[in-house]
Amino acid sequence: MTYLGTKTTHLNAAISNNDPTPGPGNVQARRPYPQFGTMLFDQNNSHANYNALQVKVEQRAFHGLTLLASYAYSKCMDQGTGATTYYFLRYYAVCNYNFPQVFSPSFNYALPFGHGQAFLNRGGLVNQAAGGWEFAGLWTLRSGAPFTPTIGTDVANTGISNEWPLLIGKPTLVHSPDCWFYVAGNSKCQALSPGTTSAYKDPPQYTYGTPLRNTLYSGTLNELDFNIIKTFYIREGISLEFHAEAFNLLNHPSFSAPSTNIDSGSGGQVSSTINSSRELQFALKVHF
Repeated sequence: MTYLGTKTTHLNAAISNNDPTPGPGNVQARRPYPQFGTMLFDQNNSHANYNALQVKVEQRAFHGLTLLASYAYSKCMDQGTGATTYYFLRYYAVCNYNFPQVFSPSFNYALPFGHGQAFLNRGGLVNQAAGGWEFAGLWTLRSGAPFTPTIGTDVANTGISNEWPLLIGKPTLVHSPDCWFYVAGNSKCQALSPGTTSAYKDPPQYTYGTPLRNTLYSGTLNELDFNIIKTFYIREGISLEFHAEAFNLLNHPSFSAPSTNIDSGSGGQVSSTINSSRELQFALKVHF
């Protein structure tokens, strides 16, 4: 069991320093330097911190069985890598790749059959059929990645995209690919969670919304990878190794972040996964 903590200062951040304050009128004319457009300045004034409890349990070579399990409970905080001057001080939140919990058990087991083993300790065809079998697996369970709800228009009239909405209630997570978080304009959300009211709305015109960076989480990663190895001993110094491997053996989909636009009819809908569907592959390897 280990505690790990890090603190980082003077991180680089690209800050947009030519954005106007919210208000009416032409955006370009209201910029501090109207002869220029958006200007990004690299500054070393960001900071981050990471704190984690890490646990590892290991069992080595117990009658051919090796076990390893690791678990991390952590939190990462930073100011992101890009923001407007106004947003910069409100950008401090969990990191884009903050995964609060990660659990990864694995095993490797050489079956005790065949020549020199506890069972069917014979040579010839018996050994070729029963000996040399090995199984291995890795199961990965991980919290989802954070994401930020957004609005679809430039309500503040500052030329900035993906502005934040106004938080007016407690967000409802439906956890369906058709409606991951409740968006009033998404008809599928209304069908899946009737009677729910939206926790977000567009801010009043010429204002910014609530600081909401990385306040919601996408789907968890749940994937089991499995491997079967069979070794055929041909003669001294020469063997043939057969591999059968399955990635995402249970074909469990792990959903990526949904559409974050609360003004869209597809808001809250998931369009992709963070892992692929089940994949199988086979291989032969000759050792000599």
